[in-house]
Amino acid sequence: MKKNILLIYTFLFVSLLCSQNQVLDLGVDGKDLTDINFEDSVLVIKASEGGGAYSKEKNVEIKYINLPEQKILYSLDSEKDKRIIYYNQDGKIVISATDGFVGYGSNKDEIFIDGDGSEIGSVKDFNYDDIEWLPGTRKTFFTKSYLISVGPKKKGYKITQKNKGDEPAEWLLYKLNNTSLQETTIPIELPPVVGKEDEIGYMLMEVTDTGFYVQSKTFSPTDAKDDAYDSQNLIVKEYDFEGKLIDEKKFTITIDKNKYRFAKADLPQGTYQKMGNRSMVTLPTSAATGAVSIDAEGKNYYIQSVLFGKEGNEGTFLHVEKYSFSGEKQWEQTHKFVDKVVGMFAQETRIRPIITNEKIYFFPKDYTFKSSKKNEVFSMDVATGEIKAEKKYEVLKGTLKRTETWHKFAYGSIVENELSDNLLLDTETLIAFRVNDSVKTYIDSLSPEDETYLISHIARDGTIYMIQADYKSKKYKFMSF
Repeated sequence: MKKNILLIYTFLFVSLLCSQNQVLDLGVDGKDLTDINFEDSVLVIKASEGGGAYSKEKNVEIKYINLPEQKILYSLDSEKDKRIIYYNQDGKIVISATDGFVGYGSNKDEIFIDGDGSEIGSVKDFNYDDIEWLPGTRKTFFTKSYLISVGPKKKGYKITQKNKGDEPAEWLLYKLNNTSLQETTIPIELPPVVGKEDEIGYMLMEVTDTGFYVQSKTFSPTDAKDDAYDSQNLIVKEYDFEGKLIDEKKFTITIDKNKYRFAKADLPQGTYQKMGNRSMVTLPTSAATGAVSIDAEGKNYYIQSVLFGKEGNEGTFLHVEKYSFSGEKQWEQTHKFVDKVVGMFAQETRIRPIITNEKIYFFPKDYTFKSSKKNEVFSMDVATGEIKAEKKYEVLKGTLKRTETWHKFAYGSIVENELSDNLLLDTETLIAFRVNDSVKTYIDSLSPEDETYLISHIARDGTIYMIQADYKSKKYKFMSF
């Protein structure tokens, strides 16, 4: 009987491991994998030999991988040191040659590559400094048809000052056609924000293949102190790439002031700045929280706010409301993800959701202490808002693993008291480790002696793609779960 039970457990363990599939051979073993870029249905990587503070990398390979088709669309080989700048979902990419010193001011012409890997041309005429960078957002976007940069004029609208409600915001929209390389700059005037609002005024939310979204925010009552607001209005404006207003939606978050107050922490609007393999978030400062995530594929808006519980209702909560593009409310959910109140800079948030066809994943990390404690991974059902997973990490320790050359490193978290300190997990791997049994079984099976970096991407269909990098042996595995 015991033998049969052992055989059953062995079968189950092997079955879970078998649910991990090798996607394809990246063909870069023996080289340094210095860039790993997942986004939507695309993986773009860079591998090279040599390199260092003042020496050129050599034998550079940049590969563009289509994830749904699980194939390398094309590979670019070069003796020159090159850096990945932008890429889109249709195989187009922008790379930049360097003069051998990888740092600011070292870039030469930006080279545009077509979807088949052929060079279109190079152009670098536009002065990006003409557009003010907005905290928490990317400065440039690479869409299906354009390279886009949009934001306040550098010497126009001052985002560091409160909008008094009597002056419009002057923005610029720069677009570069991906095929013809024709450049166009369009001035845009956003109407004044009326009412008490945060110091940002307007925030760029998202750029899609058809246009861009901006958000503004006002509070009610407008003369209240920060902890006395009972509601806030989020206004979303959609513009096309000619600078014309297409749509405008107003959403109101109303809270029970007896139970909650708006948190003293803000939601980053979206994107991570990349430094090597390290993802960083810049938090905009705000008196209260409120953000909108655009689900262009599902044609939905997700409204999010962080709340602090009042006496008898202690803790930090995420409030989420779902609306269709037509403005119809689908559901709302308020979920306590930590039992205490956290400060403004206590979160490196994953509060911008990872949206799949069936679930929405959130992962706010509490960085109140040196080691991040009591972090919760949770998900909501896309259709109903029902909480589907609530799993915590007791202790996460963010760390930086350097390789032999200074500019090649991996940044992630060590799961203390659960996994080896030699295993380094990025944010989406941490999510996958908690919500997918096959991922957990696989990671638990890894040798605790090997220094391994795991970087993952949760795709729209729920597939988890993972790269396993052993930087000492320079061997890499590309898997799906």
